[in-house]
Amino acid sequence: MTVWDTVHSSEAFLSVYDNSGIVRNEEGKFLSELLFERAVDIIHRHNTNIPLFLYHPTVIAHFPFEAPKRFRDLHAHIDDHVTRNERAMFSLLDEGVGNITRALEDKGMLENTLFLFLADHGMFADTGRNWPFRAGAGTTFEGAIRSPAFIHGKGIKKTGYVNNE
Repeated sequence: MTVWDTVHSSEAFLSVYDNSGIVRNEEGKFLSELLFERAVDIIHRHNTNIPLFLYHPTVIAHFPFEAPKRFRDLHAHIDDHVTRNERAMFSLLDEGVGNITRALEDKGMLENTLFLFLADHGMFADTGRNWPFRAGAGTTFEGAIRSPAFIHGKGIKKTGYVNNE
């Protein structure tokens, strides 16, 4: 694990903060795991009589390509370590989004939820596949500025179409 993906006990270097101060006793956990756990906790503690806006950014699929061992083990059959770690990261993402969705369902909030799922840029050209677009993150070509997204929720009026513009 690297300093970019773990929570460290050192308060002087890249500590993770919550509303009440430094997050403690989580050394060795990946930041993405902590963020998903925190999102689920917020949902479980939320008063459903008032609206909830939950913004959940993730560091998944950013350098360095690392994931918890249990997710890497799911993809042990893949020889290339970069590809194996990318797949492991997306398995973590899948589990985390699933946990958030189940928490919303458990609280009776899922029917009144709007999901916006998007990326900030395309893949890095040297590690990802942006075909049919040129180049990738860090450039102004389509491989960087076009990325997949979807919106899901019961309140959406126009459904069942894809916009390729």
